[in-house]
Amino acid sequence: MQFSHPGRSGFRLSAVLQLREGERDKMAHALAKIKDSLLSIDHRLRSIADERSDLQKVIRHHRIGRIPIERLLDHHRYEMQLDESEYLLKRERLTLLEKSRAKREKLVEANLELKKIEKLAERERRKQERKDLLDQQKVIDDFAMATFWRQASSSFTADD
Repeated sequence: MQFSHPGRSGFRLSAVLQLREGERDKMAHALAKIKDSLLSIDHRLRSIADERSDLQKVIRHHRIGRIPIERLLDHHRYEMQLDESEYLLKRERLTLLEKSRAKREKLVEANLELKKIEKLAERERRKQERKDLLDQQKVIDDFAMATFWRQASSSFTADD
């Protein structure tokens, strides 16, 4: 939307409008990046859950018969590593959810402010258009009066 007309406030509003649109777009981009990060974390959490399930199957399979202690310890260490990864990912996910909420709130506020500025700019544009039309009408009226008086004065001089 372009608001460029000769009125000074129109140029200022146009600049403010462009600035606010840029800020809003940056916020929307940051929010999209957070959403991508959340999707990535969710994917990694599902992957950990799959690995844990596979590990449990292996552990159950090795319980049949003789159990090598070293292998059992390896499985336990690996399970602890999965637990730690899962914990860190869930913590990161909570942090990102909070950031996402805050960014969404700021984005809503930015959109509201942008709409206000757009309405103000539209009002200013209409006001300027009305002023321009009145100025044009005045010029036309002045020209019409001058033409009328010229014709009237020439008709008075022709009658004499």
